[in-house]
Amino acid sequence: MSSPLLNGAINHPHFPFHCFGLLVDHLFDDITVSGIGKRRVRCGCTFGAKKGNPERPFGKVLVSWDSKSLASDGCPDNWYGVSCSKGSVTSITLNDLGLVGDFDFPVIAGLKMLRNLSIPNNHFTGTTTVQVGSIGKLEQLKYLDLRSNGFTGDVMHLLSQLGSVGYVDLSCNQFIGSLDLGLSNSSFVSGIQYFNISHNSLDGAPFSHDGMPYFDSLRVFDASSNQFVGKVPSFNFIVSLQILRLGSNHLSGSLPEALLQESSMVLSELDLSLNQLEGSVGSITSVTLKNLNLSSNKLSGPLPAKLGHCAIVDLSNNLLSGNLSRIQNWGNYVEVIDLSSNSLTGTFPIQTSQFLRLTSFKVSNNSLEGVLPPVLGTYPEIKTIDFSLNQLNGFLLPSLFNSTRLTDLNLSYNNFTGPIPLQPFPNIPFVGSVQNLSLASLDLSHNSLTGLLPPEIGEFCSMAHLDLSNNHFEGGIPDILPDGLTMFNVSYNDLSGVVPENLRSFPDSSFHPGNSLLTFPSVPSSLTNVPNMSSRGHRSHMKSAMKAALIAGLVGGASIIMLVAIMICYRTHQQGSKSNSLKGDGERKGAQQEIPSRPAHHKNVDPSTSCSSPHDHTSSSQLGSAHQLKETSSVVQRPKDLGLPELIRKNDGFSSSMSLISANPDSLKVCSPDKLAGDLYLFDGSLVFTAEELSCAPAEVIGRSCHGTLYKAVLESGHVIVVKWLKEGIAKGKKEFAREAKKLGNINHPNLVSLQGYYWGPKEHEKLILSFYINAPCLAFYLHGALRQAAEELLMGGFGDEFKFDLVSWKKVCRPLEVEGLVIRRVIDCKFGVDIGVWKSKEGRHPYAVGVLKLGEETERRTLPPLSVGERFKVAVDVARCLNYLHNERAIPHGNLKSTNILIETPGLNALLTDYSLHRIMTPAGTADQVLNAGALGYRPPEFASTSKPWPSLKSDVYAFGIIMLELLTGRSSAEIVSGNLGVVDLTEWVTSLASKNRSIECFDKLILGAQNLDDMLQVALRCILPAPDRPDMKTVFEDLSSIVHEPATTGVEQ
Repeated sequence: MSSPLLNGAINHPHFPFHCFGLLVDHLFDDITVSGIGKRRVRCGCTFGAKKGNPERPFGKVLVSWDSKSLASDGCPDNWYGVSCSKGSVTSITLNDLGLVGDFDFPVIAGLKMLRNLSIPNNHFTGTTTVQVGSIGKLEQLKYLDLRSNGFTGDVMHLLSQLGSVGYVDLSCNQFIGSLDLGLSNSSFVSGIQYFNISHNSLDGAPFSHDGMPYFDSLRVFDASSNQFVGKVPSFNFIVSLQILRLGSNHLSGSLPEALLQESSMVLSELDLSLNQLEGSVGSITSVTLKNLNLSSNKLSGPLPAKLGHCAIVDLSNNLLSGNLSRIQNWGNYVEVIDLSSNSLTGTFPIQTSQFLRLTSFKVSNNSLEGVLPPVLGTYPEIKTIDFSLNQLNGFLLPSLFNSTRLTDLNLSYNNFTGPIPLQPFPNIPFVGSVQNLSLASLDLSHNSLTGLLPPEIGEFCSMAHLDLSNNHFEGGIPDILPDGLTMFNVSYNDLSGVVPENLRSFPDSSFHPGNSLLTFPSVPSSLTNVPNMSSRGHRSHMKSAMKAALIAGLVGGASIIMLVAIMICYRTHQQGSKSNSLKGDGERKGAQQEIPSRPAHHKNVDPSTSCSSPHDHTSSSQLGSAHQLKETSSVVQRPKDLGLPELIRKNDGFSSSMSLISANPDSLKVCSPDKLAGDLYLFDGSLVFTAEELSCAPAEVIGRSCHGTLYKAVLESGHVIVVKWLKEGIAKGKKEFAREAKKLGNINHPNLVSLQGYYWGPKEHEKLILSFYINAPCLAFYLHGALRQAAEELLMGGFGDEFKFDLVSWKKVCRPLEVEGLVIRRVIDCKFGVDIGVWKSKEGRHPYAVGVLKLGEETERRTLPPLSVGERFKVAVDVARCLNYLHNERAIPHGNLKSTNILIETPGLNALLTDYSLHRIMTPAGTADQVLNAGALGYRPPEFASTSKPWPSLKSDVYAFGIIMLELLTGRSSAEIVSGNLGVVDLTEWVTSLASKNRSIECFDKLILGAQNLDDMLQVALRCILPAPDRPDMKTVFEDLSSIVHEPATTGVEQ
């Protein structure tokens, strides 16, 4: 029986596409179709509503497809999606109906007059390899749309059968093979006008058999999001081509200049993004090219001197350098400019007044200096400006805040000074009404702005996102800030006074650390304040609430009593009806017995940053949530069973979710199917469910990291998945996020935990990435113990600044010591006991204790057998093999390599890497947090200290891998501070010093002393932590390790 898909459907027991079977039966009875006998289409289709419900799309089919409703010529009469002409079916259009099952091509092939076959956005499956031979009989077919289904097989088996078809869309399926149209029907090549094979798994060099075929009529060619390699094919002589999309592949070589030059081509859109193209971008002289996307390649050199007639130009995420002033020569056609994440220098040119059509201008994450040019505020159509992560200085432009078109302004991570230049709006003559001010997102964080927060900010009625953190603002917070704010942050300033009432629903992290004189009222002024205060732990006792309710009136009190009764009844019903909820240890064990085993390597199961297993209550993923009492104290509780959608609520970021959980965990068990109302995208057919099913899935918190909160959710089908709910503000825009996430989802390797999908919600905080759950501990458990790993994950990576304490010198932590009411009972050489003192390095060599996590007696210690030397070598080779694949086959760094992101799967101790390349879907600020987290745990390379914008690279991966090897060889933690004859040094200094004195035997873990090849492995590790220019690449490291352990140096992926 098929699983319900999309619209939450139930199976229809008598619809193996039987209505269409009746259609075909009558066609064959009443219409002359030679050579075809009666057959029924075996599609096993599933509809998602009651039979005959015309309100749903599939209901139209069920209602209208009646075997008695036939025209006089035997053709269907008013059957939904079926058109006839002269007694023959000419068109079948079943778009977006949520149909499920195997599609039987041979039966469709019997409709010889069929001109249109359109079945997109369903869940049909089937392989073209076996069934497609008969589709060649559709000689009249002109339009074929199979997109967004689950069809498989070699794409050439299908294309070679097609005749003179004008429109073919095979996108978003699972087709494989190479693209050799020289082997296809010549009439297909000459007649095709629209050809889309994007988002499949095609590989090889396109058109490698006979070269580029001569397309007479081709206008649109989309082969993006596949695995093509080689150079970009030459499309010079396809004079009709208007749109060419080859993004998200592995194409290399230089950029074909002919595509950018004025010629006989009429190309209007060119997308070569997310490849490995190198070289420079010359002047663009084409007068037809309007949309150019060359982002995420390896292009270098200066910006193009001319843009021709381009309206949209995306050159972001390359290696472009030189002065930004070259844009002053670009024409007045440009509407969108994105030059983010390059190495551009210089200042903004002041002679750019020609940009009268410019709507979006992004140059974030470069090395620009100087002040903002006054002309910037004169662009009449500008809507988005992002100059973040540069070195700009000076004052802000008042004209930017007076624009009636500007919606998004991001100037964060610069060196701007002075106040926010907002004046009372009635004094501005050219602003007719404050309602015309459209600014919806303002990010001025991480600058040096001063002064008071102007009350005029409240005039921006559309404002939803306001980040003024990490500046030097003083005074109070205006009382009239917009009520529609969904994100608000003023932490790390010098504000004082009382938080306005309409802002009290935001988490404490929106105001603190910093702002030591900024307070919340100790007692709510009225009963209506209670819900806002509860989200930060400012709850009143029940008796106070009841008194306030009585004062408010008997009606209000009765309403509260009724609401409580309803919630209790609903919770009791939920507990009794969901037998597969994760209610306790015993039920979790029972549930795990029914969870399917991990599929093949391309369908891995991913706990992401977590190192948890269902029975491991000492890991970071199972330690539960802390209720923040003050900025300097916390109490850790056991995990609760939580309904996923209620964990993150409006205006409550991830920092506040801990308070919600511990304050009233039972209130979070309500499952609301409409909580997730956005777009759910699954990368392949190994997981099939809807956003509604995900909303209703029982879930529990299993970990937190710098990326967000991690949940384990049990779907109705029995599959257990991991949901990483990203922190608000760290995800890129929807288009970039989708493009990068899909590319990451196409990466599969035996030693890699692959992403399975993502969810993009309508609200800022609703960004999720999905993967299978895997029951395996991480490397940190084996080497350092569960408590040690838990401390790092919860306090170093998970909660960040919320749980920082006053700095205490390491040397003083040698006896019980009270820190803000919490006691560090013992810390011995960074080894953690039942009460854990958590530390991290500051300024390189001066360690401090910065946090305390006290675990109760009920927490059981996880005991794992120590890894043998052979097992440690295997882990090193597995990790190196996977990194070699990422670096040399995919050309992307992992970016977040650490022992807690390496799972050890049993039996066999197969190493699996998680959290790979997430920096590609994050904003620069999110990536900066990840880099800081890596530095706190000892995995950040030294070269990052000398750059203002460190970014994950292949070289930084090699350094982190070297640290992993040192952990394997020494048994010590990456961030461990070692005391001894050498003084107080970190792990790398300690090992390097001993090795230089031929005393390396002293650094090896005593459990593996005497084993062979330890010195050879150590030498590989030491080379990995050399300065960046001397560091080997991952291919060399992998080959060296393979030779030491006598393994063949293969990538591990079938070619």
